[in-house]
Amino acid sequence: MLGEIAATQPQRWSIIRNVPGHPGFEFFPRWWLDSPLTRWVNTTTHHDLHHNGSFNHNYGLYFTWWDKWM
Repeated sequence: MLGEIAATQPQRWSIIRNVPGHPGFEFFPRWWLDSPLTRWVNTTTHHDLHHNGSFNHNYGLYFTWWDKWM
């Protein structure tokens, strides 16, 4: 039982993180993007910026700092 949970955890995490990033509206409040503790987490806003041509790359699957670092 525990082995099945551990084996499927990466897929469940991927679904939990990707579903809120694709609906076309922001789930998180405005302060989320400005807070020092949460501004590095990729949100719908960051995801949409990548798809509108503002960036030439998208390294930030979960974290925005990858795009700045790379």
